[in-house]
Amino acid sequence: MPSGNIPERLFTPKNIGPMRVKNRLCMAPIGGLLPLDGTVPQRFKDFCLARARGGVGMMVLTSVDFTHLDVPIQSAVADSVAHELRALVESLHEHDVRVGVQLHHSGRQIPAVSIPGYEATAASPLAWSPRSPVPRQLTADEIEDLIARHVAATVRVRDAGFDFVEVKACHGYLLSNFLSPHSNRRTDRFGGMLENRARLTLEIIKGIRRELGQVLSICCRLNGADFVPGGLTIEDAKALAPLFVEAGADFLSVSAGVYGSYPVIVAPYDAAPGYLVPLAEAIKSQVDVPVVTVGRITDPSMAEDVLKRGEADIVALARALIADPDWPNKARRGELDNIRPCIGCNQGCQDVVPGWSLTCLVNPAAAREREMEIVPAPSSKKVLVVGGGPAGLEAARLAALRGHIVILCEKETELGGQWRLAAVPPYKLEFTRYLSYQIRQLEQLKVRIRLGEEGRTAVAREQPDVVVVATGATPAKPAISGVKRDNVVTAWDVLAGQAKVGNQVLVVGGNRAGLEVADFLAVRGKKVTVVERGERAGADLGPTVRWHLRRHLSEDGVAILVSTRVEAIATDGVTVNKSGVREILRDFDTVVLACGATSQCGLVGLVGPNIKEVYVIGDAVRPRHAVDAVREGAEVGLKI
Repeated sequence: MPSGNIPERLFTPKNIGPMRVKNRLCMAPIGGLLPLDGTVPQRFKDFCLARARGGVGMMVLTSVDFTHLDVPIQSAVADSVAHELRALVESLHEHDVRVGVQLHHSGRQIPAVSIPGYEATAASPLAWSPRSPVPRQLTADEIEDLIARHVAATVRVRDAGFDFVEVKACHGYLLSNFLSPHSNRRTDRFGGMLENRARLTLEIIKGIRRELGQVLSICCRLNGADFVPGGLTIEDAKALAPLFVEAGADFLSVSAGVYGSYPVIVAPYDAAPGYLVPLAEAIKSQVDVPVVTVGRITDPSMAEDVLKRGEADIVALARALIADPDWPNKARRGELDNIRPCIGCNQGCQDVVPGWSLTCLVNPAAAREREMEIVPAPSSKKVLVVGGGPAGLEAARLAALRGHIVILCEKETELGGQWRLAAVPPYKLEFTRYLSYQIRQLEQLKVRIRLGEEGRTAVAREQPDVVVVATGATPAKPAISGVKRDNVVTAWDVLAGQAKVGNQVLVVGGNRAGLEVADFLAVRGKKVTVVERGERAGADLGPTVRWHLRRHLSEDGVAILVSTRVEAIATDGVTVNKSGVREILRDFDTVVLACGATSQCGLVGLVGPNIKEVYVIGDAVRPRHAVDAVREGAEVGLKI
């Protein structure tokens, strides 16, 4: 049944150059899906097909990367993969999706994965950060060759059956690097005045149009702002946009940010939904071609309003489609409450480490669509899930979807576990959307929920076939003298509103929990100091979230002491050892412990021999991140 108004404008067709798109929704390019060897793996195909079946009107699959001359890097139109790529495009066309490829060169912003023989190049020999390599300045002849290679690539794009090509002139990569006065200090015809800085991008667009005529649509993706001092501004972008259209661009896609900018290129939850829409609106006022907007647009009603107000013509989604590939179809049917919400956590989709494939906290099946396909269970079992946190909720949901009879018990009087605390720090209220979604799904699936009931009691009464232990963890208390004093509380108690906190606060522990509780207290006017025994605060945070959170803490005046270990808490102060030197930190009213967690899995030994299937998931196994808990819940739900 529809649960909201149907966003009709989102689902009106649009002509863009020679192609017609069935709706106004585009899947933006999503990194982390392709290996660096130029191949097109099955999981990439499955991921794209799931979003095509989900109803999106157009999608930008990936990049043709010109960073290296010899090594194919995420090059989806290489000769070696032309046949299978053409087959993929044809399968996407069966769902009436228009498909594009992005032309990309990393420039001085080299990939995180080391590539043998890689040489960073740029408009000028300026490193993007003090820790990054100084790039080699491209010669005029190399620039001309680069233009020719971009044009030649579009012939392969056409031959593979694609509908459009996107020239990537954003995010501080090579073409964007040339556009910005911050990074382009050249004095030849590719530097200086705006038209010269734009020459590389303009010549690429003109070359593509000359070579292919009106066979393919051409998009230029540009920054509305670089968000760094001296970088490209919205006024620069407004002047550039008509030049790109005159060169032959059929539509423009507007993004923002470069490496090291604030906000970052893919901003986490503290950025307001639709935070980049004003940039698209400003550029739209300068051109008469369709304009694409992006940037934390996760709600169909918001996307509809953007179109109704004329702020953009197309809405691009990336993280929202990772979270729920059926976002478009659910929006078209008015099932807004059934859309699995992206919460901007950036865990799995953005803040990844080398060797870690793309995933999603709220959708563990992202990029694992084939292996995590939901199929009916061979026989229905009675499943008892003990614990109503993220792991238990996901296990219950998947088990119920597969046809099992599911009972979920939670010893507290409300569901959510630690997830409710995770939503308390500043900017994180949106995290409750995922909890609300999970609870609605269990209600729709007729899962029996028992609140205020211990697991041991539920096992004895229900005598289930299967028990899933998702009992989570409790705050760890380190073996420090004075840790039981009345003015010592845990971060969990602070966030739950169960602890009285004075005006001068010392937070022990500088990982995610400690920094977030420090932020929570600082915005309430507390003077906060954080001590972290490691060399770096926020070591368990992804780079985008850490960059944003550390900035907030600095603005709020939070002091952070690293390489500092607490040895004792006493009336006259807190004794710490900072890099081998002892000192006493004084005048703190409250000490807040954020020192990790301890697993709670005692129920396992009480289940009894009659129950043959017992699974332990989430923090009950070992305290980790929520992305691990939800993934394990899904895997167990599919296994039972």
